[in-house]
Amino acid sequence: MSRFAGIALALLAMAAPAVAAPPQVHPNPSDSFPEDPSTADRVGNSGFEYPALGYGWTSHAERYPNFYWQESTGCGIEVQNRVAGNPYAGLQLTEIASDCPANVFQVLATVPGRTYTFAFAYSGRPGVSRNDVEVFYNSKSLAYLQTDASRQGQTSWTPYSFTVVGTGSDTIRFVGRMPYSSLGGYIDDVIFAGSGANGDPQFTGFMGQNYQVHGTSGQVYNILSTPNFQYNALFTYLESGKARKGTQPFSHPGNYFGAVGLQIKDAAGVENDVEITAGSVDAGLTVVVNNQTVLPSAHEYTIGAYTVSIPNQFEVLLESTEYNVRIQNSDMFLNQDVSIGTGLMAQIAAYRKALKNGDANAADLKAALPHGILGQSWNPTTYDNRWKHIEGQLFDYQVADGLMGEEFRFNKF
Repeated sequence: MSRFAGIALALLAMAAPAVAAPPQVHPNPSDSFPEDPSTADRVGNSGFEYPALGYGWTSHAERYPNFYWQESTGCGIEVQNRVAGNPYAGLQLTEIASDCPANVFQVLATVPGRTYTFAFAYSGRPGVSRNDVEVFYNSKSLAYLQTDASRQGQTSWTPYSFTVVGTGSDTIRFVGRMPYSSLGGYIDDVIFAGSGANGDPQFTGFMGQNYQVHGTSGQVYNILSTPNFQYNALFTYLESGKARKGTQPFSHPGNYFGAVGLQIKDAAGVENDVEITAGSVDAGLTVVVNNQTVLPSAHEYTIGAYTVSIPNQFEVLLESTEYNVRIQNSDMFLNQDVSIGTGLMAQIAAYRKALKNGDANAADLKAALPHGILGQSWNPTTYDNRWKHIEGQLFDYQVADGLMGEEFRFNKF
């Protein structure tokens, strides 16, 4: 498994009691899924909200037009609306067992070499002890999930997040491994998004949003801001450029990321600085950690919750349960891919649950979540401005005190 991938811990399972079946609902097969994916690499029907049900369930939902998900065993895809427990988000979920343990998958168009966040929520079915689901990306098994829910009266959701690499056409898959014919684990809220900023720069948000931010050459803008991690970028005008294989190339005259400043707090709350400056297509990037130039090596730097590594002169990697970041040198500018880690995914889930339930602490939970031009894209809210997916105006993200600065409107560091 990739070092970027989250690790799923399995719980031992026991035998399952019989559970009475709820009424089956038969929606109108002529209904169509109301929201198409906004980008080619975004999951269609990610929350299994189509076909829309009242209380109840439907089997073989894959037969409905525009359902997006497919099933390979003939067992069918079962969609439920509060049959044995509440969904993770929205009104519906899928059980990875219908007539028998199912093999549920979706094929996605991706960009070769680009990193993506593959995330979802898993729960055992209340009253059932065996809820085994194996999760695959193409042929690679990412996780084998188990939990004993035989004594649960309600669903208990756990979010999972993995970082994967696109090949051009990739398959995400959930396989039921239960010994029982029609009862098993639940899956909901599936996300697959290639997030980051590439080229001039084109942003892809954590929920699949696409937006371009040109900025002003010579100015620093905040990209990600959390209480423990800050990521600023210097926008630099380039008239021409070359391409390095495997990275987003120069496309036209405009502003690109010429340098980035990363601020990371260690366990004592002390700020540590990592400055990365783009170089030529042959020379590669320059890395300075706490005012000392660092050369590529097998050595890893542990700073707080983050591990920083420089495997070669063209790439810097950061890994944590908050974010996983890959910064690549192109030709005098930097590309970056960013994915959400399991810890941050759990924070987002806690906020969404509190918001849904109307809990008093919802505002406090949101205040601890990321902001920044890219950081805020965990939230699908849109705004009435030219960028649509960022709050306020671009000058609100302009950092007044330099690459390692903190003076801007939405600072959380």
